[in-house]
Amino acid sequence: MVNCPNCGYGNIDGTRNCASCGDPLPVAGQIPQQIQRDLGALDYVLAAKQGAYDSLCRDMDEKRTLLDSLNSEYEEKLPEFEAALTERLNKIKEIDDLIKDKYERAEAEYQERLRVLREEAEKEIAQSRDVLRYTARIESLESGLREAQTSFSTMSINCGKRFLFVRDVDDFLLCVANILRSGGYCNVSQISDIVTKNIDLTAEKDGIIYSVRCEFSLKPVGKDAVRRALDGKSSCGAHVALVVSNNNFSSGAEELALDEGVLLWNGDKLSSLLPEVDLLSYLWEGKIAADKIDELLYRDVGEDCPEYLR
Repeated sequence: MVNCPNCGYGNIDGTRNCASCGDPLPVAGQIPQQIQRDLGALDYVLAAKQGAYDSLCRDMDEKRTLLDSLNSEYEEKLPEFEAALTERLNKIKEIDDLIKDKYERAEAEYQERLRVLREEAEKEIAQSRDVLRYTARIESLESGLREAQTSFSTMSINCGKRFLFVRDVDDFLLCVANILRSGGYCNVSQISDIVTKNIDLTAEKDGIIYSVRCEFSLKPVGKDAVRRALDGKSSCGAHVALVVSNNNFSSGAEELALDEGVLLWNGDKLSSLLPEVDLLSYLWEGKIAADKIDELLYRDVGEDCPEYLR
């Protein structure tokens, strides 16, 4: 039985054409036409693929040839490239070492400069502290001097337009002694005996002996000076006790002196008795001289004062 490849009808063996559709039946041992067509198509595709494969092989051969040429050129130039690379690496290392060396030197210079600046700053700070310390000390001394000048003005003896500044008790004693002598007192002498320490001077006038106690004070003189003047009068055998001060006397001292018969001379009394004589050997006259001010200002600064402040 032979089946028709077109309609599938079963025909008797040996039949050439299909009894149903009339198409030729395949002969035994003969390849069907469809298969022949498929084989032809495959042959065409295979031929096309073979052509592409041959073209690809030729391209590969060309590229392999080019690659071999490049490899050969690379192998020839590789030592040159390696030498150039080594040279450049060496130069880079030299530059790096140079930069490192310059950086280290710059760092060392910076640290040295920083140390010098720090030392200079510390020195300037120390000097500034010394300046501030000694400036404050000098200002304190100047303030003390101004207070002393004010005190001298308070303790001064006013004579018209003249101010005679007394430096200390010894100057005041000399001033009082000179006033007494100019006022007609004689035998004016300073007492140094410890027994008669309550008085400072003795003087005589018209046969009357005076025991004089000098009080050089910034404040009004109290009753104690009057009592000590009385004790001194008894010790030296004087007739009258006299207390002389550059300042005034307290009310208690005036009352006690009135009761005990003690004479009191204050600054105003001394002004009225001050003679028009030259007392420069004992006193400072007028304003204190500039060199005296400098001496008062700087004599107590001390040996520890730095040279740049002197």
